Order: sequence, then C-alpha cells, then structure tokens
Amino acid sequence: RDDIPLLKIDHPLVQNGLEMLLGSEEGNAACIVDPDLPPQLALLECVFVVECVCDRKLDADRYLPPQPIRVVLDTKLQARDWRPSDRAAKRADEQQLNLQPLRRVLNAVVPEMLKGARAAAEPQCQKLANEAVAHAHEEINDELTRLRSLKRLNASVRDSEILALEHRLAGLTAALPSARLRLDALRLAVNPAFFKLR
Repeated sequence: RDDIPLLKIDHPLVQNGLEMLLGSEEGNAACIVDPDLPPQLALLECVFVVECVCDRKLDADRYLPPQPIRVVLDTKLQARDWRPSDRAAKRADEQQLNLQPLRRVLNAVVPEMLKGARAAAEPQCQKLANEAVAHAHEEINDELTRLRSLKRLNASVRDSEILALEHRLAGLTAALPSARLRLDALRLAVNPAFFKLR
C-alpha cells in the first residue's frame, strides 16, 4: 500500500472525511466526564461562529472573517472559566457514555443553557461586527480619498470606479451589523455523580 504514506492531513480524502464528520451530529456534539467538577454539576460549552450572510461581491469576510466565540455556562446560567482536567481529557476516549437514561434531566436543563449561552455570546458578536464596520469604513474611505485625488490629476480614473466603491461601502455598512451567531459545536461536561440523577 504505497498510497498510505500520501494520506497526510492536507490530502483531499482526509480533508473531505473531516468535513463530513464535523458537519454531522456526531462531529459537533460531545460529552465529557470530569471528576474535578463538583458533584451533580453540569457545564455546557458552546462554540458559536460569527458569520455575515450577504452578497459575495461585498467581500465581507475580509472585514469580518468567520471566527469562533466560546461560552461555558453552568446549570444556573453563570459563566464559567472551565477547561477539562488533564485526567478527564486523557480518559475521554476510554469511556462509553449512555445519556439515554438522563434524557428527561437533559431536556429540562440543556435548552435553557443553550439560550443563555447564545445571549452571552451576542454582545461579543455585536462588538466584532462594529469593529468590522469601522475597519471597512477606514479602509474604503482611504481608497475613495485616494481615487478622488487621483481623478483630479488623471482623467483616466473613471467615475464608475468611485461609484462602485461607494456602493460597496454602503452595502457593507448595511450587512455587517446584521452578522449572526451560528452554533458550531457543543460539549456537555459532567461529574460522574451526574449520572445518578433521574
């Protein structure tokens, strides 16, 4: 199998496989048991992606590239600064978890935690959108100033170039503030005692 050494991380087959996994429910949701957490405590770690949906001609990604916002909340909707302990991270692959018996408990707490996480991420999303608008204004206004100055000296600078930039700036000013959060991944972290709840 002389083809096996060619299957590096940048190989299209590997890339497509990763995309299929990460795009499915099995690739973007997980549960981890962390013995260092207090008993019967559950944390929900959410990763949202800020994205601006607009006409591709505006090139909004240049000013607001898709970027992650991570939020961790407990069952009381309080933000937590949590990372899994080394012991939990090392043993995560060894444990086969069955969350089916906890479905009633999870249905009671997870939806509210998810709403709280989205509400906590919204101000960060708005901040990034405002920064993107300011960046677009600064960059495009500089370019407009340069083109207008050049037009006074050089007749070959067309009005259509200036108009196109003005339209682009107007489009970005309208589109960037409407950037939204897309839930990209989530992970439930629990203490082993959590599995005794019914």
